[in-house]
Amino acid sequence: MVMGGKDIMNDINFKGINCLKGILSLTGFLFLISCSDIAEERVENEKVAVQFSTEIVSRALNNQWEDNDEIGVYMHAYDKDLSDASVFDKSSNCKYLINSEGSMTPATDFDKLYYPQSGRVNFVAYYPFDNVENYLVDVDVSNQTNQAEIDFLYSNNLVNVAAVNAPQKLTFKHQMSKVTFNIKAGYGVNEEDLEGLTVMIRNAASNATVSLVNGNVTVGKEKMDIKALTTATTTSSVTAEAIVVPQTCDKVMIVVTLATGRNYLYNLTTGYQWESGRKYSYEINLTDQTENAVLNAEISDWLDGGSGTVESVTAQAWDGATINTSWYSADQTSMSLYQPSDLAGLAKLVNEGNSFEGKTIHLSGDLDMNNKAWTPIGLIAETPFKGTFVGNNHQIKNLNPTLTGSNVVSGLFGISYGTIQQLVVSGNYNAAYDKVDILSVGGVCAINYGTVNQCRSYAEIVAKMDKQSLGMTNMYVGGIVGQNEKILSDCQNYGSISAANINVADSAYLHVGGIAGSNVGTISGCENTRTLIGRNGKVRIGGVVGLSAKAQPAKNSDENIIPGKIENCSNIGDVIIETSHNQAVAGGIVGRNAGGSTIQDVCNKGNIEATMTAGNQISAGGVIGENEASELLSGENRGNIVVVGAVDEDADDDVNTIAIAGGIVGRNFGAAEVHQGTNSGSVVATVSTECYSGGITGYNAVETGTVSKTYSCCVNNGAPIQWVGNATDTDDLITDEEGTVHTND
Repeated sequence: MVMGGKDIMNDINFKGINCLKGILSLTGFLFLISCSDIAEERVENEKVAVQFSTEIVSRALNNQWEDNDEIGVYMHAYDKDLSDASVFDKSSNCKYLINSEGSMTPATDFDKLYYPQSGRVNFVAYYPFDNVENYLVDVDVSNQTNQAEIDFLYSNNLVNVAAVNAPQKLTFKHQMSKVTFNIKAGYGVNEEDLEGLTVMIRNAASNATVSLVNGNVTVGKEKMDIKALTTATTTSSVTAEAIVVPQTCDKVMIVVTLATGRNYLYNLTTGYQWESGRKYSYEINLTDQTENAVLNAEISDWLDGGSGTVESVTAQAWDGATINTSWYSADQTSMSLYQPSDLAGLAKLVNEGNSFEGKTIHLSGDLDMNNKAWTPIGLIAETPFKGTFVGNNHQIKNLNPTLTGSNVVSGLFGISYGTIQQLVVSGNYNAAYDKVDILSVGGVCAINYGTVNQCRSYAEIVAKMDKQSLGMTNMYVGGIVGQNEKILSDCQNYGSISAANINVADSAYLHVGGIAGSNVGTISGCENTRTLIGRNGKVRIGGVVGLSAKAQPAKNSDENIIPGKIENCSNIGDVIIETSHNQAVAGGIVGRNAGGSTIQDVCNKGNIEATMTAGNQISAGGVIGENEASELLSGENRGNIVVVGAVDEDADDDVNTIAIAGGIVGRNFGAAEVHQGTNSGSVVATVSTECYSGGITGYNAVETGTVSKTYSCCVNNGAPIQWVGNATDTDDLITDEEGTVHTND
């Protein structure tokens, strides 16, 4: 006897006696044992054994039974529903084995069913055999590896049966649904692109409960991604299929992903349903021609027919509140995001400590963040992002990163040690804050300790720190990243940047770059196209980078820190310092280049305007504003440079204000070097106690021990003709194997 149809205890053995099947009481505990587990002598001459055969329209695995498939069978009183009260003794969940021809035999002698000596019975059977509780069987279709194990079959056709010696035929019906996808290459897709594609069913319920009383399916709440099983591949098509839970399909999405990462998204028609026992076949032609193509789905079936459609879809705009993490699986190394709420879910998971290290996230389509307040992915140093985010050249638009509390980062990503690639971002970033001493703002990522590659930003960034304190404050604002600590490559900025550090202290630094605010790593193949504006504080601004330098080693570390490097980059946007205090530095490529940082193969086409309201030094260069103990190996400037200094009439007589402008480098000092620079722009420095303008270098320092060099391998086609702004006919500058260092032409 069993209660609720569940096997409670297995394999109980007692020496010297036969195991009894029924109710045993041991030290106050009640044990219930099923007929498939405990042996009892059958009096065969008093009872007629039940014999079965089966009939099934189709089955998941090769549409036929496999030898030793296991079936569970119940026998109960014909005039009552299946229940504890109606099931005959020793007739609950007995295991029968079936062969490929449909013949059934009991798994053991103790599973063999016998008709009652009088009366009629009903039979209920199901596949695959399982432990059952309360006559309910749980089904989970999230794993399609072995579809036969999730293709739940149910039989209740044998009713009001009297004892006979002939076999009784059980007719099984599918309680799940089946979907088949036939994928072909359409416009813009080659047939070879089909190789290795996957089909994912998303937002569909992946679990259910089946009642053995009547076969009814109750849809569960789990919505795990279901990867369809590829069943056939030809040179022109791929077929994949899945066993799914019967359900309404209003939000079900079909995602076809090519091996290249390209995704094609489709929704099922609103109001459409998958019904038990039916098979739904979808013909999908992948095409890049339109985003909203409607595809007809011819629906064949296991038992019945039907019709329906699927249509390609785009994600809905974010409501600012919905956060979805159901797409995440700890067991998967590759996952996809389809809706803005999925992206918000990624931020939530990362900011709660899941770094995603070793995992790859794919963006499946454009996402509209709807200008709702956005919390960056990797908000603090303790919870950075360490995975790989592949944007597949999709756009995350209408971003609105919001600063709250002690948050010091603003961007789609905050702090990343991972890889971010093939991503496009846009939106309005209004980073006005007065609660912190350091602030990093980046169109894609605020602080990059990993790799950012092949990304584009159209974000319009307005950043302002208005902290009224005497302490040091630092701002880092970049079109792609705020601070680059490692690798930044092949990125473009198409958004304007306006930044201000309003602080009463002299140590208020502002670093602005079209690509990065600061760099101690490597930046290559990047371009800025829009205007950059810096205001207030000690401004360091560059078309590509505001400050490029050498990272500081950790305490007690022997690590050999490599200086920053910038190569094969360009700028066509104007670089403007509207007002500055104490110091101001502007460069067509880099504002300040220091600590051994090297620059090569760069080109600036933007104009540079720098104005000092109060202070003692302002400098600008077509390539580098200020070059300290570093090297320009090769670079070109085609923009015009205008530097406007300031004369402080209240200052002591021995305090000079200096304005410096150079076609290639503004101020070159600390044993810095300028090689192979070509200038074709005009250069002017005015309104200061001292003004220096040079076609190549504005001011070339020659202090003993730190002699800087401007080499004759440079070319000056601009104005003024004089190469070095501070050079005189009597300068005794050194020579080098590259040629004489220029003083005055």
